[in-house]
Amino acid sequence: MNDLYLAKSAESLTKDPAFRAAMSGVREALVQRLEECPIADTVMQHEIAISLQLLKQIERHIKSFVTTGELEMAKKKDEINWLKRAKAQFGAY
Repeated sequence: MNDLYLAKSAESLTKDPAFRAAMSGVREALVQRLEECPIADTVMQHEIAISLQLLKQIERHIKSFVTTGELEMAKKKDEINWLKRAKAQFGAY
């Protein structure tokens, strides 16, 4: 898959109400489990904390696809503009 396709897909995903609700619901459920977890159950606390961290990493990774795509688009625009300027200055051959 190319960066632009991933960027468009990731952007659509981050704007999708069902996806946003799912991510928010999972996070809220994990926080609730952490709040209800017995203080002595450090193993469960650790597992929930790791799950929260993984959820955040998934969100960051999806957003990184969008950023990468934006950078790729800007790079392509710069290349096109450079070619246009070169053709205007030196003439088309």
